Amino acid sequence: MPRAKLTAAEYGAALHILKPASANWSPPVVTYSALKGDGIAALWAHILDHRQKLTASGELAARRGEQQVKWMWAMLEERLFAPLRSDRALKAALPKLEAEVAEVGADDVLNLWQVAGRAHAQIAVMRGREMPGWLRVDPDGLRTKPQLQRWVEEGVAYARSLPGKPSSAR
Repeated sequence: MPRAKLTAAEYGAALHILKPASANWSPPVVTYSALKGDGIAALWAHILDHRQKLTASGELAARRGEQQVKWMWAMLEERLFAPLRSDRALKAALPKLEAEVAEVGADDVLNLWQVAGRAHAQIAVMRGREMPGWLRVDPDGLRTKPQLQRWVEEGVAYARSLPGKPSSAR
């Protein structure tokens, strides 16, 4: 056990150099032996003391809240991206998308892909060139009044999202 005590002393010295993760608790360095059963009760007492201090200070609840927020974002990200990762058409299109992003920037390309990925719509092509901000909707996407209304609303929303022109250009 002399080696364990020496190692514990070194860890204790190292802990004094580091900034504690909690203002309410400084971790003790304890030695124990599961084989001999030595120090287990003292270790458990430190664990219970740690929990009691963090609970009493509100730090445990705050940390749990932070974890819940992180878990929420992780689950949201997974649920949003999982369908994209399994989409064969998107996987096939990614090399072209990445090349376009490298050439003109992510915002313009991703906005166009988002719109063009909808049923019955493609990025408009004029004289063999894709036209940013222009959309071609197939007749099948305009057969009913609700379909037409959806595309009109989409177009108006897109137009409203664009930056205004300088007053001298009007």
